[in-house]
Amino acid sequence: MKFWGLDATAWTAIYTLLTLGLLLVAAVAAVVAWGQWKASREQVADARRAAQEASRPYVIVSAVESRASKHLFDLSIHNMGERPAFDVKVDLDPPPRRARETHDEFILANIKMLKEPIAMLAPRQEMRTFWDNHIERNGRDDLPTVHHVEVHYKDSSGRAYNETSVIDLDATRGALFTNIETIHTIGKTLDDLAKHLKQASVFGKAGELDVGAVVETRPDYLERKNREAVQERADMIRTQLWAMRWVNDAQPGEAEELETHRRQLTEFLKAHPELATEEDFTAYGVSRETVVHALRVQGRSRWRMYKLIASLRTRYERGGGPARSHRIV
Repeated sequence: MKFWGLDATAWTAIYTLLTLGLLLVAAVAAVVAWGQWKASREQVADARRAAQEASRPYVIVSAVESRASKHLFDLSIHNMGERPAFDVKVDLDPPPRRARETHDEFILANIKMLKEPIAMLAPRQEMRTFWDNHIERNGRDDLPTVHHVEVHYKDSSGRAYNETSVIDLDATRGALFTNIETIHTIGKTLDDLAKHLKQASVFGKAGELDVGAVVETRPDYLERKNREAVQERADMIRTQLWAMRWVNDAQPGEAEELETHRRQLTEFLKAHPELATEEDFTAYGVSRETVVHALRVQGRSRWRMYKLIASLRTRYERGGGPARSHRIV
C-alpha cells in the first residue's frame, strides 16, 4: 500500500532521518547550553574573586617621602585594603640601615614592627618610622639601596596572604622636585624666631634697650638736613680749592683751574653768605665785600651785619689767622 506515492519502507526512512535531525539539534542545543552555563559560572567566579580582591586587605611596605622634608624618607607599612590585616610579619633583605645609628635602641632593623608580628592593621591604617636622609646617604657605598620585601598576613576570614616586593631607594636619583611651602614651614620659621628671641639680651631679666628718639618737628628736621647738605657742599668746595692750591704751588700752570674753583666758592658764598669763614678771605681770596653785599641783599638785620663787619675788621687788623672750622656769623 502506498501513501502519497511512497511505500512503508520510504516513510520509515524519512522518519529515521527526521529523528536523527532532531537528535542533532538537541545535541547542539545541549552544547550551547553547557557553554553558556560554563561561561556564567566563570563570570560568577570572577565576580566573586573581584569582590574578594576588592574587600581584602592590602599591606604595602615602601619607602615614602617624609612630611617634614623631601630630603628625608620614612619606612611605611600601610594597609591600603578595605579589610583589616592580622598577624602582619615583615621581612626586609638586607636589613635596613641608617647613615647614622648611634644607639642600639634606635637601630632601624631592630624596631618592633620589623622584629615582631603586628597584631592588626586596620583598613587605611599606616605605621611609619623615620628611615634616613638622602643627603647623608650620598656617596655611602656601604649602605644598601635595594631591599627585597616579604609580607605575610591574614584577613578576618583566616585566609593567608604571602606577597613579595622590592624597595629601590635610588629609584628617584637625579629627579627634580619643587619646594612647596606648607604649615610645617611656618612652624619651622616660628621655632627659629623663638630661638633668636631667647638669645636676645633685651628680653632677659636685666635686659636693656637703647632707643634713639628724634624730638624735632618735621619742618625742623627738613631745615636741618638742608643746612647740613649746604655745609657739606661748602666743605667739599673748600677741600677742592685747598688741593688745587697745593698742586698750583708744586706745578705752576694750574692757575686757571684754581681760579675756577675760587669762583665756585665765591658763587656759593654769595648764595650762602652765613657759611663764610675767615679762611675763605685770607686763604682762598674771596672778596669780603661780596659776602657783605650778599648778606645785605638777603635782608639780614643791622645787628647781624654789624657783627659780621666788626668780626672781619677785627680779624683783619690782627693778622687774620686761619679759621677753617669757625664761622664768622
